[in-house]
Amino acid sequence: MVIAVEPLRIAYAAVPKAACSTVKSLIARIDPEGDGAEELSLTDLHRRYRTRRFRPYRLSRDAGWFRFTVVRDPTERLMSLYTSRVRDWRDLERHRRIGRRLGGLPVAPDPDTFFRYLDAYALACSSIRHHALPARLFTGPDLGVYDRVYRVEDLQALEGDLTSRTTAPVRVGHHNRSTESLRLSDLGRRTVAAIRPRLDAEYAFLNRYYAAAA
Repeated sequence: MVIAVEPLRIAYAAVPKAACSTVKSLIARIDPEGDGAEELSLTDLHRRYRTRRFRPYRLSRDAGWFRFTVVRDPTERLMSLYTSRVRDWRDLERHRRIGRRLGGLPVAPDPDTFFRYLDAYALACSSIRHHALPARLFTGPDLGVYDRVYRVEDLQALEGDLTSRTTAPVRVGHHNRSTESLRLSDLGRRTVAAIRPRLDAEYAFLNRYYAAAA
């Protein structure tokens, strides 16, 4: 679902684990109909500005709207799924029914176990499934429909573009960062081979913005 701020004519397609908490916080600060980022917990922020799958009609707006999305390097995005949702938020450990669905897989897996059995973990846990979905399911298959596609490295440019549509400066903060980073090189060869098709598809989709590592 595109997050629309009607008074400012801004439409944002959020991609999970692509700075969406940070961007939603920016939007909350400038939304004339919102409560302000300072008044919202992270949970309330995501409840107010929900991240949902793309539907073409939701982006269909009159002339004058600023349509944008933010994308992230596919490897970094996938690694952050583990560090954020598994390690920090402990999504797999929260409900007993998730453990029952895993068929013996651990609810606190190490990175190699998690990524080798990612499909099983995604099937058992809705939040893992949501954050593991391909970016195109949230942006739509054609990134050309947006006025701007920002990389997470370019959020300062987004800051400037949003400031130009408001009466007050917009400052980028960072929200929902993982406590520790994880790199592809930290994983075993079998694990990398298991997730390579997923990564290759993402790099093919985002080839104008990110190049796959050799």
